[in-house]
Amino acid sequence: MEFTNKAATRARRTARSLATAAIEEAPLFQSAQLLDASPIQLRNSGITSELPPGSATFSAFSGIDTLSALSSVVALEIDELIVCPPHGAVVKGWMLGLPGFVKAIRIGSGPRSARIDFASTVPVQRPDVLQAHGSRFGSEQLDCGFIAYLPDVVTEGALLHVEVELQSGERGAKGITPSRKRGNEAVRAVLEGTDCRYADVDGYFDSVFGPAVCALSAERLADPFEVQQINYGLSPAKPECTLVIPLYGRIDYLEYQLALLSADPASRKLDIVYVLDDPPQRRELLTLAEVVYARFRLPFRLLLSSRNRGFGPASNLGLKAARAPYVAFVNSDVFPVTADWIGRLIARLKKDPKLGAVGPRLLYADGSIQHEGCYFRPLPEFGGWSFVEHTNKGRRPSAEGELLSALMITAACLVMATPLARELDGFDESYVIGDFEDADLCRRIARKKLGMAVDTAVVCHHLERQSQARLGGHWRMNLTLFNAWVHQRRWIGPAMQKASKP
Repeated sequence: MEFTNKAATRARRTARSLATAAIEEAPLFQSAQLLDASPIQLRNSGITSELPPGSATFSAFSGIDTLSALSSVVALEIDELIVCPPHGAVVKGWMLGLPGFVKAIRIGSGPRSARIDFASTVPVQRPDVLQAHGSRFGSEQLDCGFIAYLPDVVTEGALLHVEVELQSGERGAKGITPSRKRGNEAVRAVLEGTDCRYADVDGYFDSVFGPAVCALSAERLADPFEVQQINYGLSPAKPECTLVIPLYGRIDYLEYQLALLSADPASRKLDIVYVLDDPPQRRELLTLAEVVYARFRLPFRLLLSSRNRGFGPASNLGLKAARAPYVAFVNSDVFPVTADWIGRLIARLKKDPKLGAVGPRLLYADGSIQHEGCYFRPLPEFGGWSFVEHTNKGRRPSAEGELLSALMITAACLVMATPLARELDGFDESYVIGDFEDADLCRRIARKKLGMAVDTAVVCHHLERQSQARLGGHWRMNLTLFNAWVHQRRWIGPAMQKASKP
């Protein structure tokens, strides 16, 4: 079955409105919509699509490199141009030049062009460039590299090129071969290569990384994909709860998780759904699933997606397939300790109609607390944006088994009524790979005047992020910051907000 998915349409709409006042409770960030605005309207964008009075228009490119003729006053190289559909591009490169000689640098193709304002792009330190060319221009500018986002420069079928215009009116141009990277590979290419800290974070993400990744993610989610369902055993006719468990990287956790579940008779009331979000591991997972079912005889379903789309979209596939009145979003590295853990959490929801979602106490392998609810705390190192902190993390758990109210709970294990989850459209797919989706969902639950809580009498172990073990690297921090930017602009705004710890 092929999915064109309403979620992709929602993601495109969300990407176009992230930088606007998203909700009545947070009417902040009043600049024009990032992806619908013309380049001249973008706040601190670093580019303009209209040339200054008296400037000539962007020259048609003949295909011949004439930029080298200007090498006595300027050295410029475009290392990579990543297309951000429909017409945008991220340009990564470097420039050194004699002061006062360069009037404008533009990127374009066909009728589209944009002028780069280097004062507003993301600077990148390039000691290699400085060592090779610095003495030639008398420059000691270490951050001569740059990353720019230009929302309207790509014309399908037209040659992309960079043009340098000198104050004298002389011009040189050179063709650019766009990168073939798409999807997650393109997102990674955009985000790697620089650190974002303190006062720089807002500008870098508002003008470059935020709108660029929004455009790439919207394209990624719009791509059609197929989902195949395979049943192992016969699921209960009237299940109590559907467990939705995305699989990425550590597919071996399926065996450990089902071993523990099979030891609990209450698991026979569950509709267990694993969603593979890692297509290259399809064959290995099918072999493992056959062995595991033969060993434990606990029925479960596999949903096999033809594309890697991230935690939120994978969880939403499971939500769409849910057959029970309650749904539990569970990470593959969460292992239950308490018998009938799902039944006990559901009982909390049934008892209190004002409770929108509930989760268990999550412990590390050493018995210390990983999760007893969350709160939001601004981090000065990252522009004062609000990040999720875990209450009592690392402490030894108390003996009492009580219900603790929380501002939010983690989607590592979150139980809620299936109709409510569907009414809220599940997880917002604007967040890439897996960060802040649960914070966003909990805020939407709270907006319906419903609460969240942790039942500390129900215990699971959580290895925390082990299922994402392959996602290391410098770019991963910037991806977390992108998701933080989405959350910040939608719910809080640019100004630092005070967070109260519960």
